[in-house]
Amino acid sequence: MGIKPFYHGDGLMMFSVLFCLLTLVLALKPGKLVNYIGKVMTPALIAMLALLVIAALVNPLGSPTDANAVYKAAPTVNGMIQGYMTLDAIAAVAFGWVIIQTIRSTGVKCDKAISYYTLRVAGIYAVLMSLCYLAMGYLGATSSSIAPNSTNGGEILTRYAAGEFGTFGQILLATITLMACLTTTIGLTNANGEYYKNTYRVPFTISATVIMSLTALISNVGLETIIEVSLPAILILCPIAVSLIIAIIFMPKTVSNETRKLSMSQTIIVVIATLFGTIDALNILGKIPASILKELDTWLPLFHAHASWLLPVLATVVISKVIHTAQRRSDVVTQ
Repeated sequence: MGIKPFYHGDGLMMFSVLFCLLTLVLALKPGKLVNYIGKVMTPALIAMLALLVIAALVNPLGSPTDANAVYKAAPTVNGMIQGYMTLDAIAAVAFGWVIIQTIRSTGVKCDKAISYYTLRVAGIYAVLMSLCYLAMGYLGATSSSIAPNSTNGGEILTRYAAGEFGTFGQILLATITLMACLTTTIGLTNANGEYYKNTYRVPFTISATVIMSLTALISNVGLETIIEVSLPAILILCPIAVSLIIAIIFMPKTVSNETRKLSMSQTIIVVIATLFGTIDALNILGKIPASILKELDTWLPLFHAHASWLLPVLATVVISKVIHTAQRRSDVVTQ
């Protein structure tokens, strides 16, 4: 999306190595992460995206066209599946740690204050990302005439930027893409490096270097191949990530002598999400025989919407809260 319109050779490997080296250099300076991402890169990224969005609204390159057949038939289901592939739910688990550590680095130590600022960050993110996705959807709907045979959103954006702004648009999109990807890779590298450091005592420099080396290698297989290979795992991991987030938010807060009970409840939720998420993934991938498919569609709620994991997870959370509340009342009466 960024460099290819200006370079017609096969420079993907060189680009991947240079990009990952830049990520590694910035990730190895976590103390300056706020300055890199929060004060410079993100505001610049928002400004450039706003320019692209305003142009799409003021001067669209075509009229909105009908959605593709699959989105016409089941827009919510297919939108959810595409949403899985953004990895937002999985990345949120890692970035949550980055946000908390960044807030602590500013001198905030109180848990309530950290929760307050984290919720504010999440609220701002939700609003901005919602606006971004809505705008990108409108841009895509009005760009079918200039990108009739595109295989992914990246191609649509590239052709739109060139059609709207010419060379300047391609440079603008290249900058947006590079900065958006750079902020993501820096944050994820930092989160993963700290995880291996705290859990397995692997030096941060070593783990970050290994992560970036693997990234540089894997990125060369191409977007379509990456999606095709990773889709089964993504379809299973996203329900697990969402379920774990729900459990952490709504499960009862416990004291130290109840930690094992809470851990067991969260483990049960993860097991349930894994089981039903796997069934949904097999359905999406077309790996379930027709005879079994009919039975599952009849007896499994939300199976047709590829969300059969949702109700069992919510039921487990409710049951756990009821048991916890009853147990606490019993303990109070006994005392």
